[in-house]
Amino acid sequence: MDWYSLWLEIWNNNKGKIVGIIVALFFALLVIGVGFWKTIFIFICIFIGLYIGKKIDEKVNIKESMEKLFKD
Repeated sequence: MDWYSLWLEIWNNNKGKIVGIIVALFFALLVIGVGFWKTIFIFICIFIGLYIGKKIDEKVNIKESMEKLFKD
């Protein structure tokens, strides 16, 4: 068995674990580098961008979606 097929098998069987480790490592490095609250702010901005991008991909009217989200 060559290295490529070994890594491919590991990836196929453990995608969630591998992605989780990478995200946790990235989070830890950000906390060490810029501080906890700045890291939280960065992640909030990322998730807002992800939400808006998802709505754009789904061809949802962003203005209507924001009005629903922030209505009185």
